[in-house]
Amino acid sequence: MPYWRFRGVSYLRKGFQVLHRVVDTSVAGYPLKGLPYSLGLRPQAMRLRFLASDTPGRFIMPSLDLQAFLGRIGHGLSATPLRAELPLHGHAFIGETVTLIHTPFFFNGDGLWDALMDRFLPVDGVSLESLSSLQEVPRDTLRFLAALCPECGRDLEAHKDSAVLLCTSCQCAWEPGTGGFERVQTGVVESEEEAHLWLPFWRMEVEFEGLSLNSVADFIRFTGLPRIPLYSVETAPFAFWVPAFKLHPHLFLRVSRQMTVAQLAEHEEDWPVSGEIHPCCLPPGEALECLPILLADLSPAREAVFPRMKHAAPVGRKRRVVLVPFLRKPLEIIQPRLGFSIPVSALRFGRSL
Repeated sequence: MPYWRFRGVSYLRKGFQVLHRVVDTSVAGYPLKGLPYSLGLRPQAMRLRFLASDTPGRFIMPSLDLQAFLGRIGHGLSATPLRAELPLHGHAFIGETVTLIHTPFFFNGDGLWDALMDRFLPVDGVSLESLSSLQEVPRDTLRFLAALCPECGRDLEAHKDSAVLLCTSCQCAWEPGTGGFERVQTGVVESEEEAHLWLPFWRMEVEFEGLSLNSVADFIRFTGLPRIPLYSVETAPFAFWVPAFKLHPHLFLRVSRQMTVAQLAEHEEDWPVSGEIHPCCLPPGEALECLPILLADLSPAREAVFPRMKHAAPVGRKRRVVLVPFLRKPLEIIQPRLGFSIPVSALRFGRSL
């Protein structure tokens, strides 16, 4: 029987606060009275494998579609008792993974036998004929791409959760598209010291409907940051800087704030010859979704900003992956120019989100 599983980070704009939480939940995809509502801890504790064409059994198509499932998740989080007295201004899912999981059952008389929990479930309205008439999910839906650079033919470097693949031979980046790999523009932040680790960030120039954020000065005036918009920033293009990797939601916002306010200079130069490049695991669409949350979180004057952000949706103009240098310490990594740090354990935790 089918179950939808959602795993990711949820951000809520409630009142004049930005709330966040890590979510890992599942919901039955086909309504049968007596069927468990969720899978509980089973998706986390048990090994999952892809559905193959030769996998025995009947795999039922869910009647609850994906958008309805996400809407149910969003409604449930919006109605959470966490600061329930505050009005909701919006929410966003960042870095989520949605999976359709089939858990095994056997038909047994007047119900179903849970093959994992080894127990009988007296499900109402179930017969062998009714189960046989249910539509099955299509198989062989996996599509494979050869991890070869379209430019030079060398192997692309990536991890199992990478959203962008790198070619260190011709120094270019690629992301999967509908017809194959599509090139991603890249940049590098200069480092005065020899960096031990390079973290990827999405540098995104966007437009918000009804808002003017074309220059750094526009950004300072809109958010009310305690800075004077000098003449030099009146024409400097403004861009959001968002980690292209996953972190704990609180740390993700903090790093995004620091990098966006800093507006580091980056260049289209040769990639670093020393140091490790952290995998780019956050797709650009996910980074774009978090920008309203980030913009609201950046502003000290939230009473004035939050109402204007309620219906503002970002539209991407330009984006690129920028490699930012960090120095490795025993328990943390440090950005030498800005002085902030990220715990090494936080990078490991982000790979599990």
